[in-house]
Amino acid sequence: MTSMPVVSLPGTASNTFQQARAASNPLGWTDDKILETVYITHVHTAERYDVESLFNLTSNIIKRSTAVADSVAVQSQTGTSVGLVEDKILVSSFDPPFRKLKHIASQMMSTPHGEHHAHETAMSILEQLKTYTWDGKAIFALAAFALEYGNFWHLVQVPSGDHLGRSLAQMNRVHTIEKNRQAIADYNSLVKNLLHAVECITELERLSTKGYDTKDVPALIEAMQEIPVAVYWAIVTTVVCANHIDFLMGDS
Repeated sequence: MTSMPVVSLPGTASNTFQQARAASNPLGWTDDKILETVYITHVHTAERYDVESLFNLTSNIIKRSTAVADSVAVQSQTGTSVGLVEDKILVSSFDPPFRKLKHIASQMMSTPHGEHHAHETAMSILEQLKTYTWDGKAIFALAAFALEYGNFWHLVQVPSGDHLGRSLAQMNRVHTIEKNRQAIADYNSLVKNLLHAVECITELERLSTKGYDTKDVPALIEAMQEIPVAVYWAIVTTVVCANHIDFLMGDS
């Protein structure tokens, strides 16, 4: 018995590929789809980590780094002076999880460009931080980014007499920033917005633990349901910031 030949319809394979690609692109997802995807990575636990101290430290680093970046981008004509930045109070006994932060920072910086890759890295980070509170996940990712971003801008300020510092600055190619002022300004604006978004997430998380009656604050229910989605986008944005840090040096 002769078998029937298999006939491929024109465009079927390409259509299937495009559909699969669209399905894997988080930019096309609804909030419900994102919530369903990220919620399975979360594990409720009584274990608490001092995310407030980590956030305060991270906030100080980013605010001072963006102030230095502003001064470079506009050649000190406008922007927030580094000396006018108000630091958050730090707990002297706080011991940051350096190895974990460094690991996640490396993971984010080595992520290839593209929405799909940023999504995959964000999901990996969420899995690694599954026992953290929702705001803790966003804070941790931002802290990992701040570790690298802060180091970079700190080296910009190294005095000429600091020979070790100057060598490290050259190794980090900080001398190239003079040619990329517009890129620095645009990048810095994104980092500031990211910090503000994480601040809003932490405030919502704080309000949710205050024991407010949802009858008195009905909007709180909807806000709480949005927190995991907001955390997801905050982490995706952090990944994008981290894997585009080479733009500061004029790389593409």
